[in-house]
Amino acid sequence: MKRIISALLCLLLTLSLTLPAYGYEDTDPPQWQEWGFDSLEECVEYYYDGDLEAYYEDISYEVDYENWKKAHAAEIQAFDPDKYWAEEYWAGDYYQSKEDYMLEMGFESEEEFNEYLLDDYLWELWWADETAKEAAESKKALGGVPGQLGVMLDGSYLKFDAQPELKDGRTMVPCRQVLEALGGTVSYEDGMAVCRFKDTVVTAGGKTVEGDAALYFKAGSDVVTVRTGGQELKVQMDAKCYYKNGRTYIPVRFFAQTLGCDVFYDSLFETAVLLNRQALVAEVDSKFTVLNRLLESLARNPSKNYKTVASLGADLTLLDSINGNKTYNMDASLEVVQSADAFSVTGRLDLAALGKLEEFDQLFAGMTSAQLSSLKSALANVKFKLIYDGKEGMMYLNLPLLAYLPETEYAEDDWVAIPALGLDLNEGASSVGGLIYTSATGLSGADEGGVYYNAVYLYQEIQEYADEAAVLLGDGCFQGEGGYDVLHYGMEDYQAYLKETYGEDADYYNEFDKLNADLRIARDGAATFKVEMQSQDMGYFLPVMLITADGKVSSTGVNMNLVMKIKNTMDLEIRYTASTSETQQAPGKLPADANVINPYGYDEEPQPAEETTL
Repeated sequence: MKRIISALLCLLLTLSLTLPAYGYEDTDPPQWQEWGFDSLEECVEYYYDGDLEAYYEDISYEVDYENWKKAHAAEIQAFDPDKYWAEEYWAGDYYQSKEDYMLEMGFESEEEFNEYLLDDYLWELWWADETAKEAAESKKALGGVPGQLGVMLDGSYLKFDAQPELKDGRTMVPCRQVLEALGGTVSYEDGMAVCRFKDTVVTAGGKTVEGDAALYFKAGSDVVTVRTGGQELKVQMDAKCYYKNGRTYIPVRFFAQTLGCDVFYDSLFETAVLLNRQALVAEVDSKFTVLNRLLESLARNPSKNYKTVASLGADLTLLDSINGNKTYNMDASLEVVQSADAFSVTGRLDLAALGKLEEFDQLFAGMTSAQLSSLKSALANVKFKLIYDGKEGMMYLNLPLLAYLPETEYAEDDWVAIPALGLDLNEGASSVGGLIYTSATGLSGADEGGVYYNAVYLYQEIQEYADEAAVLLGDGCFQGEGGYDVLHYGMEDYQAYLKETYGEDADYYNEFDKLNADLRIARDGAATFKVEMQSQDMGYFLPVMLITADGKVSSTGVNMNLVMKIKNTMDLEIRYTASTSETQQAPGKLPADANVINPYGYDEEPQPAEETTL
């Protein structure tokens, strides 16, 4: 009987591998054949340990693509490779002719290259379709309606009894649902729509006011009257309100920003995304009250100027058991003057040790002995100036050392322009919530509508980042000791994290033999820290590394020491001290007669990126 059952099981297994699986598709010709196997059974056994489902899951994209091509036969037939090369293919902008590109890439015939262009064209179209399909499914899962313009507030889609719509390049929405979601009460008085708020923050006419507020507006007008704090402000919008099907439509960006929201547009999801920054940051900060004491003590009053004087020293020892160790010393001094929207840095570096490295002469082998000597002399006293003007969104760097480099185009008194649009010297710096929010919104690619970074996920991502950070740095990680809150993280904590994350594979992912970190935060926000980390020995390519660091941080200065040792290779010691105080001195400005060189190709000063239309 056992033999019969075994024979039946073998027969069923053989049939499952040799007959087309129900519900599964393969490419034509089959993918296993394209991979050089004689049968499906051989391929599945070799690559998937007999798991047929894994094979079909692996080739599902290929199958989808083949089916998609069959459904787009007309577009394939109408494809014009010359037009695609000239108007859409990326390389068309960088090569003088199609023939030059074919020669460089090794195409043997125009027919082969045309097939390549067709495949590129089809993959672009197919990927766009797949992305749109996935976005529609995700939008539905988030509570939105695929194919319709949506509005999301703090991670949730708003429900409307009349659809938002695009009008003259602006996203217009029925006023009641949005304004009530933002905490207001909507009524109509003497032909005007009125929205009243209790204890809110309103930004209008360049002013920000806290307290009770009322907004007055009406259909056919692009003016909003804001009454708050005993003041009345009339503010002009960039779009008129209008009346349609019993609803008053308003421009969502203007009203949301007036009421303290940041606004993004996710083009892939066709969604205006509103984030109540103040509320979200406060929610995150509630988990980090201890760490925020430190950050708040370091924050600067935007109405004052500050000067920081800093020094940096470094000793690099290259270990050589045969010829003897060699030590190279470097140091630097800096003076930074900062205001709310500008800063200037004046610095000096002694980098003469670089010129003593054996590799230095090889690196600049094309220079004459006189040029090389001048460069080494310049390294002993490298001076630089850096100026940031927040109103222009530009940095300017003067680095005379550039004039000593081979084939240089710079003179000693030239200033190099560096775009720095979006840099805010105060935003987000005084709390963990502010830092997480600024980082997430700044790196989200929110206005790009990209596949991997979408504004519709910003609220969720910020919450996830906060939860992850709270595991290591949240209030629950600190213990009170005297006048300090103390955080300790050691090998036991690290191993527990690995066990929770990787289970039985925890040892495989362990990277350290030693790990100890201590952070002590006083009631006034001043802090001391100490860190020791030693990596596991991974052999020649990843030798043991030991890092130790300790220091003090307060509102008036920083004192830090760091030592890094790489087994049988090098020792590096870095010392940094800085003191900060209020000053009447203003940040330096670009000289009026400065010769500015813009290597980024701007013909004139760059302007801030155009705001995404909502």
